[in-house]
Amino acid sequence: MRVAVKVAGVSAWGPDDWMILGAYAVFVAFVPMNVYEGRNGAGQNMWSLTADQITNCFKGYYVLQALYHCTITLLKASVLFLYQRIFPFKRLSIALWATQAFNLITGVMFLFLGIFQCNPVHLAWTIWRQDAQSQGTCMNIVDIGIAHGAIQVGLDLWMLALPLMQIQSLNLKWEKKSSLMAMFSLGLFLTAASSVRLRLLTEDHQETYNFTVNSLPISTWSIIEIGVGIFTACAPSIRQFFRVFILRRRDGQASLHSEPSPGRASGGAVEEVHYARSQTHVDEIIA
Repeated sequence: MRVAVKVAGVSAWGPDDWMILGAYAVFVAFVPMNVYEGRNGAGQNMWSLTADQITNCFKGYYVLQALYHCTITLLKASVLFLYQRIFPFKRLSIALWATQAFNLITGVMFLFLGIFQCNPVHLAWTIWRQDAQSQGTCMNIVDIGIAHGAIQVGLDLWMLALPLMQIQSLNLKWEKKSSLMAMFSLGLFLTAASSVRLRLLTEDHQETYNFTVNSLPISTWSIIEIGVGIFTACAPSIRQFFRVFILRRRDGQASLHSEPSPGRASGGAVEEVHYARSQTHVDEIIA
């Protein structure tokens, strides 16, 4: 739907669109990898499986970790770029770019931690063997997952608070502000999914670890988390798609361009341009 809206010229392409397309492309690979894990015993008692099944299940989870880190980083970058289009004000722009940098740094850091969790690397899928301990060392992937999960939940809450604090500054009617707040509040579902995934990781840390049993719910909630995130990021386009392709309406793009408030008039021409640009992007989303 998002691509259809962009191709139809309803709204312009932006960095947020390219980021979400990248996130979706990587996310598509989750499905075959989860099928691969399922066929190799994910969800079953590890010691009831063959040696090849256990190794393949570890390999599948190893790949899923990398896919997860790439997807979640691109997804949040897309949302942050969307915020920059809607709220192009200087102070918020600084906060958004700082958040972008934090998201990128943590994403790359945990991606590399996942890829090089073991030395040599192949121990990531052979660590379960009795002779593996003498071949090298591995970091605790559960601890890495908990640290990453906690950071992601905190980042979700921060990214949820940023737009909600800025909506009041927009010169919109209360109905439009309410619609915008409701749309951004969909991020609560992403935070909830991230929290459930984090709870599963902490439970794994406390219980006797059976990898093939415990990895299945984590993989499942990783898919749910990213799926909810992509849906939330594309929510504005769903509304646009319904309005243009179902209701066959293309009007309403200029309905919100009201006069700047007196308080903003003293802010200078640059601020007025930013404000008008913000109004245009709001029009595209909730018209």
